[in-house]
Amino acid sequence: SDPEPLAPAGALPEPESRMVYQDGETGWLETPVYAGAGLGPGHRLQGPLLIEEPTTTVVVGPDDSLEVDDFGNFAITLGARP
Repeated sequence: SDPEPLAPAGALPEPESRMVYQDGETGWLETPVYAGAGLGPGHRLQGPLLIEEPTTTVVVGPDDSLEVDDFGNFAITLGARP
C-alpha cells in the first residue's frame, strides 16, 4: 500500500550554529545546523544550512532552499535565493 502522509510539523526547531566553508568565493559563514529528526512536513528553510542525520549530512548552499514534503523527504531547490 502507499505510504501515509505525515502530520504537518510544528514550529521550526532552534538550530545549532558553526562556521562552515561554503566555497572559494563565499568563504566561511556562520551556518545553522539542524537535527534532521526535528524537521517535518511544511518546514521551509533558506540556505546556507546543514542537516545532520545518523548516516549523512545534508548540505544546503547559500543560494539554495529546502522544503520538507508530506512524507518527510528533503527537497532542495538550487539557486532559489529570492
